Amino acid sequence: MLQPTKSCQLSFNELLAYSLIVYRSGQGKGTTQRRITQEFGLAKGGRRHGKLRGIAKTIMQLHACGLVEKQDRLLHAKQPPQGWFHYKKNTNLPWQKRLSNFPMYRMQRDGVDERLTNLENAVLCLLHSWQKRITAQGLATQLRCGRRSIYRAVNSLQQMGLLDSFWGTTISRRHLPLWEDKKDTRQPSKGESEPLVCDHVMELCDWSRYDWSRFSYCGSEDRFIHFLNLSQTKMTHGNYNAKQIVDYWNWLFEKLQSPTRFDYFVHRLWWKVWKAAEQETSLHRKQGTFSGPNSLGLLRLKTNAAIKALAEKIKADGWDSLSYWEPDFSLALGA
Repeated sequence: MLQPTKSCQLSFNELLAYSLIVYRSGQGKGTTQRRITQEFGLAKGGRRHGKLRGIAKTIMQLHACGLVEKQDRLLHAKQPPQGWFHYKKNTNLPWQKRLSNFPMYRMQRDGVDERLTNLENAVLCLLHSWQKRITAQGLATQLRCGRRSIYRAVNSLQQMGLLDSFWGTTISRRHLPLWEDKKDTRQPSKGESEPLVCDHVMELCDWSRYDWSRFSYCGSEDRFIHFLNLSQTKMTHGNYNAKQIVDYWNWLFEKLQSPTRFDYFVHRLWWKVWKAAEQETSLHRKQGTFSGPNSLGLLRLKTNAAIKALAEKIKADGWDSLSYWEPDFSLALGA
């Protein structure tokens, strides 16, 4: 969805429709009114008491602002007036791709008991994208609506368990049916058909009882799973096979013996341990002292050292000190 400035004259529904038209124009495609209606569940065009309503009114407003043109029943985007939208710094891109935007997930409209409105979905996606506190007025400016509408949307999202009291996103796996799955048309890459580490880890203990908003260093179950998926990608590219990856994370969970410590390790320590192990392995390969496919033994050695350092830090200074802890992960760690 496009990110407007205070000068933008569009309403929320008009911004929604224009965002889709710009996106498809950037792909060299036009858009029909029917597609916009299906995409966002907007009311169909028509008249009421002699006035246009629904999608017909929305498109008429976009025409009046000079933002769209019609060619063979297809709508194509025209460049907006100066100062209506934020732009990216890269001037080599076409204007459609230079407009600043944030990802907005497509909602599932069939087979779900509870649904999000377009505004609720936009508020949630914007907060999830920014990952920082933003005021109701800031949200209202970005989404071209009133503050009361923002407060109603936030209240609804909190009741559904999608936002906490500080407006931080708390999206978990049980919420995923609210959105459509991405259609993957890519060719399978290395490691893509292997079992997911996150699925294995989520079965190691009852994570449903874990208070993500209070105890989690990752911030939410969604980000926790995201970090695990990134780690699997790193290890797969480092020539670890599926069994070695799963065995490593199973061993790590048993060594830490605590969901909170595991959560912290995934968020803050694993990346440093991985980098140190890979750097030392690369150094040994250059010196001709190591020729194996991966550094599994070295990774476990450095992981063990990190686990001991974590336990000593908690014992000495308590859990509160971990937020500012920057351990030394030099190449000598665990040697």
